[in-house]
Amino acid sequence: MTVIFLYGRYKFNWGGGEVGFFMTYRNIIGFLGNFITMGLLTQRLKLSDPLVGICGCVSALLASVYFASVDSDYLMFIGIPLQTFLII
Repeated sequence: MTVIFLYGRYKFNWGGGEVGFFMTYRNIIGFLGNFITMGLLTQRLKLSDPLVGICGCVSALLASVYFASVDSDYLMFIGIPLQTFLII
């Protein structure tokens, strides 16, 4: 969380409120997205647990590259759902 606070403050001039809102949004979307993606990947697509873990790692890696390259703050908010559903 500290890195996100410093990154938001440096790149987008966010204060504590904006970073707090972003973190809350990220946690809510991530929580809901985990239920959807885990059900879809394990029940519908019949993927094994290690393969689901690999999908999650690839998704996190691609999302990190995305977040490092965005230029505006609204793209940070768009990246959260993309991170959750990127592999599907």
